[in-house]
Amino acid sequence: MALMYEDAVFLQKLINYMNKYSDGHKAHKKTAVFLGNPGSNITYSTFSNLLDRLRIECNQTIKSKKNQNQKIGIRDFFSSLGFDEFKAIDFSDYEGADIVHNLNNINLPEKYHSIADLIFDTGTLEHCFNIPNALQNIHKILKENGVIVHVHPVNGYVDHGFYQISPTLLHDYYGTNQYKILGFVICPEVHYKYSKYYFKMQQYSEDVYWKNGYDTYHTYNKIPSHYPRAILCFAAQKTSKSTCSQQIIQSWYRQVNSLENISYNTSIEFNYEIKKPIPIFNFSFLRLLKGFSSIEKTLNLNFDLYYPN
Repeated sequence: MALMYEDAVFLQKLINYMNKYSDGHKAHKKTAVFLGNPGSNITYSTFSNLLDRLRIECNQTIKSKKNQNQKIGIRDFFSSLGFDEFKAIDFSDYEGADIVHNLNNINLPEKYHSIADLIFDTGTLEHCFNIPNALQNIHKILKENGVIVHVHPVNGYVDHGFYQISPTLLHDYYGTNQYKILGFVICPEVHYKYSKYYFKMQQYSEDVYWKNGYDTYHTYNKIPSHYPRAILCFAAQKTSKSTCSQQIIQSWYRQVNSLENISYNTSIEFNYEIKKPIPIFNFSFLRLLKGFSSIEKTLNLNFDLYYPN
């Protein structure tokens, strides 16, 4: 997968939060490690305009780019977020990976341990057959206080990879292994660049599949029917207590069997939604119908444009 507007907004808000609560000391050079070698589907102008509409602070290097219609390169994007060095890890070097290692193989060379301030997984985990091994490698690559960002399909990606990743997998794995969970959202894939009429990030706040309450069940289970394609964005921070070896049991069953209170609270609020009326340019031919002129003045159509023609 390539960088899309949904995960770009998620990353920008995440880094803004991290910068706001940093200790204020001069930072060391920051390294971002990409799982795979992702491309980019976002442009400078549309991304900066989207951030303005969402009232999220945008770095001036994005807004000052001369060719605003150009796609933002993945390294340029992370450079604007404050990263200085970039490495891509992949099972082969066919896309120019800096680190050649199969994430299914748990024996990651020690020279690659604790090298990343941020790991960006833009849809690689679902292509790994042995997900537990891949997660352990992520833990090894990440520095203490470093952040892992996952972006994965949760609906509508049949045969895209081996798996569609459920939110509870990441929440329960990182929570059980004592990571600090920063935030996670579900986003309908809306191709904002082309539609410009709809954008949504929905904070995922409970294991709603098992909830009996109508409101929570109805809200989140609209995903299969209302969001033909949807992605999950998730972020967690490694702490001094973080591990990668704890065996996890799905939170719902831990709660039911041991009365453990499972919290889906996160550090960052990510709920965003944009709806825009579709402009009506010319309905003059409909004025031939008696009385339609008054209807025309009040007509306001809102469409969820998931896929442009």
